Amino acid sequence: MPAPFFSPTIGLDEIRDDLVYLRHRLRADPRAADLAKPIAALLDQWPTVHAAQLAHADAQTEAQGDVALADDALDARVDAFDNDARHHVGGDRDDPRYTLYFTETPFELKRPVLNEQLDTMRDWQEHLKSEESPTLRAHAKGLAAELAAGDAALKARAEADAKNAAFRSTGAYAKYVQKVIAGRDRAWSELDGRRAKQPAGTPRGWASSFFRPRRQSPPTPDDLAARAAARAERRALAEQRREANAKLRDAQKAVTALKPKKKRP
Repeated sequence: MPAPFFSPTIGLDEIRDDLVYLRHRLRADPRAADLAKPIAALLDQWPTVHAAQLAHADAQTEAQGDVALADDALDARVDAFDNDARHHVGGDRDDPRYTLYFTETPFELKRPVLNEQLDTMRDWQEHLKSEESPTLRAHAKGLAAELAAGDAALKARAEADAKNAAFRSTGAYAKYVQKVIAGRDRAWSELDGRRAKQPAGTPRGWASSFFRPRRQSPPTPDDLAARAAARAERRALAEQRREANAKLRDAQKAVTALKPKKKRP
């Protein structure tokens, strides 16, 4: 049988807390002290996995920082280009030469962090190839560099996210958690097997007592809704069974009524 429940998505800090508690409890009991060694070995592996987790988190944070930097540069380009474009059309924002670039206000264009903004400003790059205004054409070189930086930042962020997802689902984190679960299960199984050799009156939960009690998380709104739906489904099924049984009884009574009664001799 397995040890007390341990979620495969548990955090590394909680894993360490659980293992430290288990190791300490095992060491404190002469009847189980020998089982502390493999738990200690799991704790020795923890820093390496934790360092890898921090590295993945740092890579994601830095990638997001590059996205923000690229977005800031493009936002500044929007403001500068808007100023030059309005000057080119004499301040008339309805002029086709202005609306070619701005189908929405500069504020609205800058609102998304890259993504749609990149697509719009990539169109600018094409428009600038045939632009008659030297002032507007002068933005082309800087815009090209900023678009490239934006594309690179989004790609780096996607790669960092993908690497972290792999680390947690199939990589070092996932493998370590499975080793921890297996190690806890082995410890619990050995303890449970030793319980029979303990003095009379040793509680059935002796093996589980070595493991840190875990608080149950309060149910989420989704949990409560799911429970309510399950209760409603059970009530509906029970009502269907009652109705079916009632119909069966009525049918049996009808069949009985149709049978000819035996005459007494």
